[in-house]
Amino acid sequence: TCRAWSMLNGKCMAMLSAHSSSVTHCVFSPNGLLIASTSGDYTCRIWDAVQYKCISTLDEHTLRCDYCTFSPCGDYLASVSWDNTCRIWSVADAVSSQKEDVPLIQSKWGHTGSVNSCCFS
Repeated sequence: TCRAWSMLNGKCMAMLSAHSSSVTHCVFSPNGLLIASTSGDYTCRIWDAVQYKCISTLDEHTLRCDYCTFSPCGDYLASVSWDNTCRIWSVADAVSSQKEDVPLIQSKWGHTGSVNSCCFS
């Protein structure tokens, strides 16, 4: 479960509860309209940050997904996993697919161990 907290009063505004295992990371998109989360359930999920609903599940990782980050422009999302990959997704495709198959833009193989972090420049 991932929780959204109010900076004004410190109260929990919402619980994002779709992952079937522990949440390992969450991050807001640059425009603040989306949240992405990763989990031990091998998925990265994209959430509507206004209605707090899961709008897409990125499920091509084959092991625990530890981290994700949006590109500075917000057009792409990168997720990393214990499956030795970094995967790059189109945010527009993920949001428009509404949980159906989301086309993967690129998968970076070649790591010899789990990938724990990534960034855009």
